[in-house]
Amino acid sequence: MYDLNILFPLNMKDNIFKRLVLVFIFTFFSLIATHAQSLLHEVLLSKKIEISSLLVEGKVIKKHSFWDVDMKHIYTSNTIEVYKVFKGKLINTTIEVLTLGGTVDMQAEKVSPSLQFQKDNIGLFFLKNGNVKHNESRKGTISYMPSAGAQSYYAYNLNEGTAAGIFQKYDDISKTLYGEISKITNSDYKEIKEFSVKKKENVVSKAALAITSMTPTSISAGTKSVLTINGSGFGDAKGDVKFRNADTGDFFGTEVLESQILTWADTKITIEVPDVAGTGKVQVVATGGASFNSSNNLTITYAEINVPYENNGIEVAYQVQHVNVDGSGGYIWKMHTDFEANAAANASFVRAMNTWRCSTDIYWEIDGTTEVDEAASDGINIIRFDNDDELPNGTAGRCTSYYGGCIYNAGDNIAWYVAELDIVFDNFDATSNNGTNWEYGPALPSLNEYDFESVAVHELGHGHQLGHVMDSDDFMYRSIANGSSNRVTNANNLAAANDVQSRSIVFNDCGQSPMHNFDCSSLSVEDNLLAANILLFPSYADKEIFISNTSLLPLKEIKFFDVRGLLVKKEILSNSLTQKMDVEQLHSGMYFVQIRSEKGTFSKKVIIK
Repeated sequence: MYDLNILFPLNMKDNIFKRLVLVFIFTFFSLIATHAQSLLHEVLLSKKIEISSLLVEGKVIKKHSFWDVDMKHIYTSNTIEVYKVFKGKLINTTIEVLTLGGTVDMQAEKVSPSLQFQKDNIGLFFLKNGNVKHNESRKGTISYMPSAGAQSYYAYNLNEGTAAGIFQKYDDISKTLYGEISKITNSDYKEIKEFSVKKKENVVSKAALAITSMTPTSISAGTKSVLTINGSGFGDAKGDVKFRNADTGDFFGTEVLESQILTWADTKITIEVPDVAGTGKVQVVATGGASFNSSNNLTITYAEINVPYENNGIEVAYQVQHVNVDGSGGYIWKMHTDFEANAAANASFVRAMNTWRCSTDIYWEIDGTTEVDEAASDGINIIRFDNDDELPNGTAGRCTSYYGGCIYNAGDNIAWYVAELDIVFDNFDATSNNGTNWEYGPALPSLNEYDFESVAVHELGHGHQLGHVMDSDDFMYRSIANGSSNRVTNANNLAAANDVQSRSIVFNDCGQSPMHNFDCSSLSVEDNLLAANILLFPSYADKEIFISNTSLLPLKEIKFFDVRGLLVKKEILSNSLTQKMDVEQLHSGMYFVQIRSEKGTFSKKVIIK
């Protein structure tokens, strides 16, 4: 999900500068832009406390996943051992926190962005009462859910005595974080179990532990790429390796699975880089508790989403691929009727989709609409706006991937594939001024708007199975700022997406046929249903062009955009069978023409001689 998957750290002057120097190509064929994951904008601490019915400090001691009673979503139940209560009342010393997504048997669900915990995570949890109907016995259990989505948790780093959320970092938990909460709540916390958050002293001298080098220094995440860490004092028994978390920005918030630690010796460790690892320093934690950080950053160029699955008692991270799930080549998407009726949002989303399928050949099509108004495991790849407070505070858009898996070759191998995709955008209510204030494009957003096309290309990136990165200039960064736009793929985005696509077109397991490559050239002839009825000619024009409206669809207007995406000409259209338009005043070059009718929008490319 773009959790408004998080703000670029720019002040107003920087933001304006970024907009002025950003040169992008607005093209029907290639262009664009946060499980999130996928964009976020900041929810202040005071707001999070206000919307939370329970605020506790604690530790994740157990977790398991389950289907809800209607078999629409998979949730993960996280059992939290509570240490302190800052707001609300407890009945038991442990609570259940439900997060969206998980793995049950050979089915899985991942939501981007979303909040996911690892066992032994310690921190501060912002919670509200849960309303999920379990598909299992829940007698006497009181459940809670994150109150602010991915921003509902501050992770503790007890080696340093610090806490960090997606947007905030506190250098001293007891003084700074506790103090800020106390000022807002006008009360002190209630201690449930004695627990110290003071900076820990290493049991082993740091002089004995050192990281001397990492090979390679630039690597991808979630691709089974192997990182070699050289140094001393690691010990002979397996410890832990931690990375910066690209979903939250947390330092050392990502631990490798035991299965991802390939070898461990006193002077050398080899590991597979986990899918949520982000650019930053790497930390080695020895079995005695001593830790040491690398002096240099490890660069994570891109990330691919993995599905975690317990195989023979060991949790393994599996790569995924696309398939020909609908029988016609890949995946058929349907717009909810309200979304489809929003012509500007409709056109913006199509431009975002074309950015991906015209650069990586992923087989996505949009065919018709649906009255179904929910994102669920129901066989419909839906595009829609949310209802009320469906998306958490601070979340502009969210992509959900549903997966199927199978065991093949007599149980020797396990494979996972994308079975369904849903994308939901935050709706804007102009009457109440609630929700995300969108600029649908192709114009750039103003300082009080968020760029819809950038968020759409980001969420579709998650659908392509790309994870977040720590580069704020990359549209797979976890957040976006108001007034900013990023609609253009870079070399790393394409490398990741093409890697997924390359295995998708040969995948032939789980009873699924391989995905086809999408033929983007077809879009120049027909990019939607209107193309069959509206013709624009000639393709190479000199002084004038003609619009043929054979079905007499009610036409509204025509717009011309140059290769930078700037609107250079706009005129109101009539409903005559054929009409002529003067283009002699336009400079020579390529233009992208958008014709709007009451039924939708038709786009085509023309060249002025």
